[in-house]
Amino acid sequence: MSRSRKKTPIFGIASAKSEKQDKQIWHSRLRSRLRTTLTAIPPGQLDGYIAPVNKDVSSVWSMAKDGKRYFHPRKQIAMAARMAQRGKTSIERQSLKIRLLRKLTAK
Repeated sequence: MSRSRKKTPIFGIASAKSEKQDKQIWHSRLRSRLRTTLTAIPPGQLDGYIAPVNKDVSSVWSMAKDGKRYFHPRKQIAMAARMAQRGKTSIERQSLKIRLLRKLTAK
């Protein structure tokens, strides 16, 4: 897996790496809300039951990330080249650029 890379350069907008915990909490709330409402309704009235909508349980604005963006490879290369300018020699700048590009495309 040392050479695995992202096939599509899409990144989350925020410092969070994952929304796994947020999604676990959200699904747990949804399941508990379903359980409590289904036990409160008598079996004869289940025909008119409407399940809670995702927005009733949680908000995407309260999660760790603020969405995702496509990061074009040409822009990645340009950004890595700009950041690599702090290298003193051309060899150092080239190795910095390669290291930054590998960091961006790593999983």
